Amino acid sequence: AKGKAKAKAKTKAKAKTKAKAKTKAKAKGKAKAKTKAKSKAKAKGVNC
Repeated sequence: AKGKAKAKAKTKAKAKTKAKAKTKAKAKGKAKAKTKAKSKAKAKGVNC
C-alpha cells in the first residue's frame, strides 16, 4: 500500500510538471505571436 501511494504521488507530480511546462509553452507561443504581429504591423507601416 505504501508503494502504491508513493507511485501515485510520483505520477501526480509528473502530471503537474507536465501541465506547468504546457502552460509555459503556451504563454511563450502567445508572446511570440504577439511580437510577430507587432513587427508585421510595423513593417506594414514602414512599407506604406
